[in-house]
Amino acid sequence: MEKILQNKSLDIYVLPCLFVRDKAMLIALPLNNILFLQAENAYTRIVTLDPKENYLSSLNLGRIEQKLCFPSFCRIHRSYIVNLHHVSAIVNNGLKIEKYYIPVGKNYRHIMNAFILV
Repeated sequence: MEKILQNKSLDIYVLPCLFVRDKAMLIALPLNNILFLQAENAYTRIVTLDPKENYLSSLNLGRIEQKLCFPSFCRIHRSYIVNLHHVSAIVNNGLKIEKYYIPVGKNYRHIMNAFILV
């Protein structure tokens, strides 16, 4: 656990996981296991390294984006937030993450241009 802010009356910590509701319990989902988050109407699908362990959150993507304070997660489309640690290639106007192709929205292309060196 990493302390991000220390105040006389308040300490704020960053946990290296998100807690996701699965039936009657909250599961600690390590951030490095998350490939990307995808908007599905008012819900958000959390896609992980293990295809059998994907989750559906009742929070919309915008609300989850507000809660994420980790620099490795980046909004690259109105429907996607990706974990930059899992990006293997930039292909045309999108990203390759594992077996998935994630489009980069026109309003977010400047973010990807920051990673291109050539």
